[in-house]
Formats: sequence, C-alpha cells, structure tokens
Amino acid sequence: MIRKLLFFFLYIIGVPAFLRRKMANNREISILLFHRISNESDLLWPAMPIKSFEKLILKLKNTVEIISFNELKSLEIYPRKPVMLLSFDDGYVDFLQDVMPIFKRLQIKANHNICPGLVEIATPPWTQILSLYLSFKSSENEALNKKLLIDNKSFVNEKMFLAICKQLLNYSDNERNDLIMPLLAHIPAEKVYKLMDWDQINYCYNNNIEIGSHGYMHRNLLQIWDSSILENEIIESSKKIEERTGNKPTIFAFANAMGNDDSRQFVRKSGYQFSLILMDKLFSWHPLKKEEHTELPRINISRADWREEYLRALGFHVMVKKYLNFFDKIICFGLTS
Repeated sequence: MIRKLLFFFLYIIGVPAFLRRKMANNREISILLFHRISNESDLLWPAMPIKSFEKLILKLKNTVEIISFNELKSLEIYPRKPVMLLSFDDGYVDFLQDVMPIFKRLQIKANHNICPGLVEIATPPWTQILSLYLSFKSSENEALNKKLLIDNKSFVNEKMFLAICKQLLNYSDNERNDLIMPLLAHIPAEKVYKLMDWDQINYCYNNNIEIGSHGYMHRNLLQIWDSSILENEIIESSKKIEERTGNKPTIFAFANAMGNDDSRQFVRKSGYQFSLILMDKLFSWHPLKKEEHTELPRINISRADWREEYLRALGFHVMVKKYLNFFDKIICFGLTS
C-alpha cells in the first residue's frame, strides 16, 4: 500500500512529464518487456491484470510514440515525443484473448517472441511448469525438493521461486528437463498456461504484431557454447517461424535475459536485425544502418500498479538506480580515502 501511495504521489506531482522531456531531449528509447496479461492469480509468477495493462497502454498511446521494430530500423529523425516499443515473450494464449482486443481497438503495434519447438508440443517454458508445480503439488516430488533444498513445510514465495530458477539455470538442459518435465503430471491440466497455436500466431502477425524468435525450446543460452545447440535455438527457430508464418523473423529475444559471448555473436551472424536482452535500461538512439545488427535492452513490466509501471517505462527506476549507485560509490570512496 505504501509503495502504491508513493507512486501515486510521484504521478500527480508531474514526475512523468519531467521523464518524458528527459527521454525526448536525450533521444532515448524504451523497449518494454511483458509476459502474461491475465486476471488469473499466480503467487510465484504474477501476471499483470488486464485493467492495469489497458490503463498503461492508454496512457502510453496518449503521451509517447509507440513504434514497431521495423519502423525503428528506418527511423531517421527522433520525434518530439519519447519513443517506445512493446515486446512480449513466450507466446501465451492470454495475449490473443486479453491483449489483442486492446491493441486492435487502439491500433497498437507490438512484437511477440515465440519458441517454435514449444508451440509444436504445446508446452510452456520450464520456469512456468516449475511455478505451477510449487503452487499446487510441491510435496509430491521428494527428489526435486531435496536437490533444490526445498522444505515441504515452508511456503514458497516469489523471491524463493526466482532463487530456485537461478539455481536451475546452472543445470544442463537434460538434467533440468529430467527434473521439470515429470512435474506436469502433478499440475491440474486446466491450470497449465496454454501457448498460442500457429493459426493464432498468424492471426497476430496479420494484425500488426511482429513475430520474433525466443529460441527453439527456450534454452538458457548463457550456459551453452555447443554450436549444434546454438544452431537449433537460433537458426532452426528462425526457419520454423518462417515455414509456419511465411515471414523470416528479424528479432531474437534471449530466453532468461541474456546469452554468453558465443551465443550473442551467433545471433549477430544469423540474419537477425535485432537481439533483445533484459537490462532494465534505456537505449540511446542513433540512426541505424540497414545492415547493422542492434542489441537492445528491455525493461521488464509486470506489476499491477499501472502508475508505477508507467514511471518505470519512462526510466524512473533506471534513474533512481543510477543515482543510488553513484551515492554508493561516493560513500565507498569516502570510507577508503
């Protein structure tokens, strides 16, 4: 409640107007990352409520310039309003049900990055399988619980869930899949997050949604150097999307935020025009060359309070973090001098 009151206060005193001027003067671009937009509750991986999302999009439409990645590539002059791009990951069916009606009504352009291998088997990413398992049946897999040091009697909250995910990122794909995939049998079928099928993905594409790749099977490319796996995740995912939609994707979004040097270089050489990573920072715009591959940071948007997320989209949290880091350095310098 205190957090919500704080951002309400910041909103009404005019902080957004200051941030918009700052973005436009500095020619900064904000690329927003969304996942699930839904009223279904999930304590470990909360979705942004539909009404909150709609209010945020309405505010953005009226105050910033929302463009597509294709338009970003050809942008020659920074407009008077700050520029934003909207990006979604994973391909959940709630995008079709809850987001597309809003986007069609408001004529919003956006990007959605899918995992064609997961679309083919109609299975969500492992992180979502784990969150649902821990929410419903965490006492039924002693081997997993012991390996991850999960106490059956303890309540697993969002912070603990993220820590478990971080731990699992260090596992090999096969080892992690051997632990995670059997968990589907312990989750009520109606609770498993459904992915869009190819017909639904094509419907989105035909209505101003740029389809990008999120890897073939949502593998963690921060931990992979094997060229055959990189080829499958990066090149084969592009081929499958082109085969199913008739359009070669120009956008690659790294699963789990970021890749290592090898995978990032692999993407640059694979014909994609953009690669997306999660860095929670703004992009300093410059005219892009047609042949130039551009790596873009994204800002994660997920909280229910649309005012806070509007401020986040305008770079408020980035700015605060920057100043806090600056003051930390000053304090450390004072202590050591």
